[in-house]
Amino acid sequence: MRVLRLLRLLKLRRIVDALLELVESEYTFTLINLLKLLFAVLVLNHVIACVWYLVGRQTMLAGLHNWFEMSGEYVDDQTYMYFTSLHWSLTQFTPASMNVSAANTSERVMSILVLFFAMVAFSSIVGHITASMAHLQNLRGAQMKQFWLLRKYMKQRHIRRELQLRITKFLEYKAQKEHDT
Repeated sequence: MRVLRLLRLLKLRRIVDALLELVESEYTFTLINLLKLLFAVLVLNHVIACVWYLVGRQTMLAGLHNWFEMSGEYVDDQTYMYFTSLHWSLTQFTPASMNVSAANTSERVMSILVLFFAMVAFSSIVGHITASMAHLQNLRGAQMKQFWLLRKYMKQRHIRRELQLRITKFLEYKAQKEHDT
């Protein structure tokens, strides 16, 4: 049954890729890719949180001291424990900290593995986000340069000020409309 769910995820990816083919604005395309990246980070943190929760639950059932016990009176509240796991997972990807930590060997091994993986993944994610933001700024800069060249051209050709404003306003409108689609 779980294999069918994974196949649905593949189908969802094909649908998203087909929708991306319809996007004509490079700005919108870059923003969508950033959102996809953030969603992937969230899904990855969900999986890590589920595994951390499982390790804590298994060590608790084995009678070992574990991170569940460190959480205090909320051990029976599965929702709270899941969100604690998710919080722990998110802190592994960032310089943040929290009061939950490994309390036995199994949890410590998982903690180390996740930390190494998170270090590489976070560096890659930050690099990708930085590149995307720089790309968005370059797009905006190129557009501003084109408008500057247009104003310079119209001044050199002695085009009436009223007509210059109408042309500029129209092109700004078209650029904004393209930016929004």
